[in-house]
Amino acid sequence: MFVVAGAKLVALVRPLDGAEVHPAGGTPMNVAVGLARLDVDTILVTEIGDDDLGRLVIEHASASGVVLAPGAVVPGRRTSTATARLDRQLAASYDFDLRWDPAAYELPIATYLAPGCSVAAWCDVAPAADAPCASEPNATGHNATEDS
Repeated sequence: MFVVAGAKLVALVRPLDGAEVHPAGGTPMNVAVGLARLDVDTILVTEIGDDDLGRLVIEHASASGVVLAPGAVVPGRRTSTATARLDRQLAASYDFDLRWDPAAYELPIATYLAPGCSVAAWCDVAPAADAPCASEPNATGHNATEDS
């Protein structure tokens, strides 16, 4: 079993012309889906809302063979989003609305390292775990340090 942990989000892609699209994604989901499609048993530790976007995430995870960790669907919570606004050259600018509290889970210590910390710190603790673990290296919000 491979454990992937991190904020799951739905992209709200807003082109200059045309309809907005809502693909389920984010690095943790993309890693989990890729592993599951390679027939690796995969569980995603994350938090999603019990809203329409959350149901989109559940459907995408299920169709891809990804198991959501118990408690992943949080009643009354909105699903995290990344709004991507495309300009005329199709370059995107992003606004994030992330709702995820990694402190609520018992995860390997490396999960809590500030961005840019040594990967060696993770390598020191990974062998003690029964399952490999991947987490979102681009911490955004409360789990990033002020000087990172």
